Amino acid sequence: MIPNLAVFLLLLLPCIAQQKSTPTVIAFNPADYPIGKFQITRKEVPYGEVVIRVIQVKNLGYTMEPDMCRAWLEVSKGERLLKRFYYPDINPVGGGFGIFLPKQQPMDDYFAAVKDGDYDGRLLLVRKDGETQDLPGGFFFLTADRRFLVSEYSSDLYAVTVFDLKENRKVLESSDLPEIGSWYEDESGYFFREYGKPGHAERLDLERGKFLKIHVTPADISKSHKVRYDFDLRKKRDCTSEPQ
Repeated sequence: MIPNLAVFLLLLLPCIAQQKSTPTVIAFNPADYPIGKFQITRKEVPYGEVVIRVIQVKNLGYTMEPDMCRAWLEVSKGERLLKRFYYPDINPVGGGFGIFLPKQQPMDDYFAAVKDGDYDGRLLLVRKDGETQDLPGGFFFLTADRRFLVSEYSSDLYAVTVFDLKENRKVLESSDLPEIGSWYEDESGYFFREYGKPGHAERLDLERGKFLKIHVTPADISKSHKVRYDFDLRKKRDCTSEPQ
C-alpha cells in the first residue's frame, strides 16, 4: 500500500503545483487601489449583442501590488458575464505592458485588443455574439481580401498565428520560425524576410497552413510591397484603457 501511495502522491504533485501557479481571478474593486498611488482607467464599448469592458490599474511607483499593471477585459451580455480575461501583474520585460485597444478597429465582425508584457503577447478577439478567441499576438495585419488575420507573437520567441475570420477558426500556429524582419506581399501572397539575412525568407502558404523557406533577391523585393501592421503596439502608452 505504501509504495502505491507514494506513486499516487508523485503523480498528484504536478497537478497541485499547476493549481498554485494559476492566478486567482478577482473582480475589480476600486477600494483596493488608493487614489494617488494608482492610475485607474476604464473603457466600456457596446459591441453587437455584448458590452466589452476594459479596466487597468497602473502602479505610480509605490511598493504595493501590482508592481506595474493589473488589467481586466470583460465581456457581458445584459447582466451576465460571459468572459473575463484577468492579468494580475503585467511586467514590461523589455517592451510595453498592459492591454492595448486599437483606436481604429480594422475588422467588421471582431473587436480586437492586444495584451503585451510578460514575454507573452496575446491577441484577444470578441465577436458580436460574445464568443472570444485568445491567440498569441502583439502585432497583426489583415490580408488584402480581409479574410485572414496574421498575428505576430510579442515575445522572446518568434511565432505567427493565422486566423480565418470567415470560418472563425485558427488555421496556423507556427513557432519554429527565425527572427522576423519585414513582411511583404507579392503576386504569390505573403512572406517575411529573416532579420539580418536579406536573402532568407519564409512564405506563408495559406492553402496548406504552413511556412515555406524561400530565397529572395533585390529584384523580388522590388516587385513586392512592404506590409504595414494594422496594429503596431510600439510607441503606445502603457497600461491605459484609452484606445490608441
